Amino acid sequence: MKTSRSVRHAIILTILVPAAATSYAGPLTPPPGAIGTNGLPVGYMKTLNEVEPRRHISAIPYTITNSGSYFLTENLRATDHTVNGITVLTNDVRIDLNGFSLLGDKAKGGNDGAAVWVNPGYMNVCVRNGVTRDWNKGGLYALGTYDGRIEKVICHDNGSVNYNDIQTGKEWVVADCASYTSGSNGIALQPASVVKDCMVFNAAASGIDASIQCHIRKCLAYGNTVAGILVNEGCTVTDCSPLQNKGHGIQANTNNRIQNNSCVDNGKDGSSSGIYVTGTGNRIEGNSINGGQLGIAIDGTNNFTVKNTTVDCSKGYAIQDGNHTGRVMVGDDLPEPFSEVSPWANFDL
Repeated sequence: MKTSRSVRHAIILTILVPAAATSYAGPLTPPPGAIGTNGLPVGYMKTLNEVEPRRHISAIPYTITNSGSYFLTENLRATDHTVNGITVLTNDVRIDLNGFSLLGDKAKGGNDGAAVWVNPGYMNVCVRNGVTRDWNKGGLYALGTYDGRIEKVICHDNGSVNYNDIQTGKEWVVADCASYTSGSNGIALQPASVVKDCMVFNAAASGIDASIQCHIRKCLAYGNTVAGILVNEGCTVTDCSPLQNKGHGIQANTNNRIQNNSCVDNGKDGSSSGIYVTGTGNRIEGNSINGGQLGIAIDGTNNFTVKNTTVDCSKGYAIQDGNHTGRVMVGDDLPEPFSEVSPWANFDL
């Protein structure tokens, strides 16, 4: 009968399918070492210290003599105001403040050291993610070092006459940092360093002071005494905002490129400029200067100045002979149609 044949097929499949599945499932016996002596499976997850070995800094002063990664788990306050918070005496070190603060005691006077001091000659040191406050020798002192980085650090009330708040070595990167009320310069760069996306407020000297072949971009410098941004030679300053500095907004010496910056109400001392050039070979292009005594002042020679705009300055341009300057178009004299104006022109509105 047809029904009997179907039943026989069903019975055969019931027997064969599980047997076939079993033949392809593989052995179910755990491999050696998978079961502990207590009869439970052995864990295979690594601890955090195995994934990223780190050392805990539980008190300061603390000296690092071995390469590796270090971290904080609480705010740490100096108990001896004559020494540094953390001193680095080796290469290849990462210090994660982990959102916490290194607290000095500037009020006791003397040079109580820096929050983080990297001895000269060392390299590849990174400091990140926290706060430094009240250190006479700055939030970071790394003069004479190489290839370092400081990022996402807020520095309050650090520095003194001879010590900047953030003092880099050569080829350092300063990123996403803020310096408030430094006793000297807010951020000081040694050659071939980069500062980006930073803010400097009310430094006793300049907000950012760069030596040779440095790159400064997307930074804000507010209320600083000497200059918002001061560059020496071969530097680039782009997309920055020097605001209400007592001295010059940007001061440049030789062979620098100053481009696409917005300088507002600088020269609060009554004699300074939005952009001031003392040397030769600089390119001043595409900047906007609003308010202040002088817009762009150039005392050096052989500088190239084009496409800038000054607005509401007592005097828009004060450029001595011997420079190369696009024609200055005064607001009342702009031709119609405006498309006839030279693309190299400067404007005084």
